Amino acid sequence: MRAKELYLHTSNRIESLAERLVEVSREDPLQGLLEQETVMTLNPGMARWLRFQIARSLGVSFGWEFPFPGKFFQSIFAGFEPTHPETGILDENSARWELFDILDNLEDRPEFALLNRYSEPSSARRLQLASRLAWLYDQYLLYRPESITDWESGRDSNDWQAEIWRRLCERAFPNTGRPQHIARIWQQLKASDPNHIRPDSARWPSRISVFGVSSLPPLYLDIL
Repeated sequence: MRAKELYLHTSNRIESLAERLVEVSREDPLQGLLEQETVMTLNPGMARWLRFQIARSLGVSFGWEFPFPGKFFQSIFAGFEPTHPETGILDENSARWELFDILDNLEDRPEFALLNRYSEPSSARRLQLASRLAWLYDQYLLYRPESITDWESGRDSNDWQAEIWRRLCERAFPNTGRPQHIARIWQQLKASDPNHIRPDSARWPSRISVFGVSSLPPLYLDIL
């Protein structure tokens, strides 16, 4: 197995970056017959455009996959056993509906007064708030993972965000109340003895390209 290396290609023209991506695949083709080039992009529009550029250069774009960050890093963690779970993943869409129900059943407590006042008039406003909270918690997982794990440990008991998060975990994961989200898995890996971590590199792509991304959360950068 060859050593893992990181290369950075920059340009003020995205077309030049696409050309360089194709050149790399030609100069250093993957060894496996069925292996796919893995290119992480941030949105479907970029993935479609890049697939078109590759097809123009190579004639076809078969053998290329374009995962988004969430799916991509989930597959990276799948290479760690037994740390990575088969279940226990909390995604933003399912969290939205759990939060919608939680908001509909909040007690009349001072810390919930603002939430109740906003969401009580209509279910549409409650769904809007639930969607916003689901997005916010997803951002916390990436940018403030320590806050999430502190909340799960029972700290900040008077913080409504912490209380709502704990209720969300209890509803989504009634057996444990502790979902194996990306922040927790990464902390477990960092705290583990490197000699006891047994990565299954066969589950990882041979080459990973990150295209058209100007910034990433620190947690993602650590993983890369």
